[in-house]
Amino acid sequence: RNSCVQPPHGAAGAVLVGRDIGTVICPEAAAKLYIQADVETRARRRFLQQQESGRDVSFETILLALQERDTRDMNRDSCRLQMAADAVLLDTSTLTADEAFKRALEDVGLRLNATDAGNG
Repeated sequence: RNSCVQPPHGAAGAVLVGRDIGTVICPEAAAKLYIQADVETRARRRFLQQQESGRDVSFETILLALQERDTRDMNRDSCRLQMAADAVLLDTSTLTADEAFKRALEDVGLRLNATDAGNG
């Protein structure tokens, strides 16, 4: 947590990925993205990754595992999966990886520029 709040070597910040980063780990972060895709899209992407790696797993198995994880994470007693009130929602369901990355850079850039303007 300390290296998230005060990145090492004078870095301006960090990119962190996780289901509770914006709400629990770094709630004071200047820019937060809540990245989501519908569960079927996520299952399809994971299925294709598994196939490319030579793993033999069914789409249905992956879909069920993701649904169970989402339900568990959204209903746990602490650190529930939820979007931070000040996060920007980025739904990647219909975006390619390159499109999602470009949109993320734009969203974070806008948020950081707004933060800088408010401090200047």
